[in-house]
Amino acid sequence: MLIFSGESLEDIARILFNHFNIPVKVTDEALVGYKVTDDFTDNEDLETIPNLLIQVAPFAWERAEQTIILKPKID
Repeated sequence: MLIFSGESLEDIARILFNHFNIPVKVTDEALVGYKVTDDFTDNEDLETIPNLLIQVAPFAWERAEQTIILKPKID
């Protein structure tokens, strides 16, 4: 289980890398310190977690080869 309790996106990127062994990059300095509180079961994969996070946080994500990129949301 992954539990984020006021973790910054920078810390979440590191935690996801350690859990899934796939690099996660935050591309915007404004997002680095954005705090997130949420929890995820072990059944949720690396594509599900960002899809759930973007519902409550102001960022978008994409997968570029073997890297997950968290970037500002463009409306």
